Amino acid sequence: MHSEIRAYHEDAGFFAAWDFASNYRDGESYVLLAEKMTTVISGPKTTMTLIYHYKSSYLRFAFTLTQDSPRVDVQTFIDWHEPNVSLKVKFPVSVQTSLAQCQIQFGVIDRPTHSDDSFALPKMKYQHITGSTFLIKKLALL
Repeated sequence: MHSEIRAYHEDAGFFAAWDFASNYRDGESYVLLAEKMTTVISGPKTTMTLIYHYKSSYLRFAFTLTQDSPRVDVQTFIDWHEPNVSLKVKFPVSVQTSLAQCQIQFGVIDRPTHSDDSFALPKMKYQHITGSTFLIKKLALL
């Protein structure tokens, strides 16, 4: 299993960007491929940066490993200009759990990690997923 960035044509109607049609995976989509990859080693840190373009939009992902740290830091920058197109980014992880803790406007709630429905509920800046030996935290600074 590998990471994937996929653009989907969106016919969501009233809840555009949140409510995907139940069969959206069967429709038109495009897998983005990295156009450029750079690696910078600076002391104890190594950063790999991937650059993507989709039509008029630009995406940059920087993955940083620090010596003696169990953590991978991921910085994301997206300049998105495509109407009626939504992105789904998949970073597979080795955590087996049925729930993730997600920050919402009223605090933190547990949400299922499966994809049994197509309605993407908004997460604010924080998502926390814990397994028996792994911890994954996603933090978006807007």
